[in-house]
Amino acid sequence: MANYTQPNTIQGGTYGVVRCKLTHADLTAAATNEVLTWAALVTAHPTGAENIPANSRVVGAGVNILVDFSGGSSSSVTIDMGDAANDDELLALVDLFTGAKAAAQLTGINGVYVPGTFEAAYVAKVDIISDVNVVALTAGEAELWIEYVSMTTDGFVTT
Repeated sequence: MANYTQPNTIQGGTYGVVRCKLTHADLTAAATNEVLTWAALVTAHPTGAENIPANSRVVGAGVNILVDFSGGSSSSVTIDMGDAANDDELLALVDLFTGAKAAAQLTGINGVYVPGTFEAAYVAKVDIISDVNVVALTAGEAELWIEYVSMTTDGFVTT
């Protein structure tokens, strides 16, 4: 039986999912958005959190909202996920706000990222956007995930 919380190697590729947690307490900016790196979230919430291995192909991404984000008289809270080159290539404006949970529960890639693109070192980041300063949010917790296939090089074996 496969263990989907541990990477599995099948025919030369290692398939896995990295996860990290995001909570309202991670948001400290007195601004309507805040950018956090995946590595910073892994450091803040190390239990079960992992970074993306080098030489990987990202094939999926999503968010599981555990507690709706709210507080500070906000009426909108969204998340983008991507990297430095394109901050919303994996997830674009996924609603985290109270009442939107059903629509955003499990999103998958809804940005412009081409699944399976080789990444020597994918450095993910998230951008939380609200209509109030994000530090004013008083509730919210989400699990973020990125599904990948890890390979030793960008090349394919040919015969």
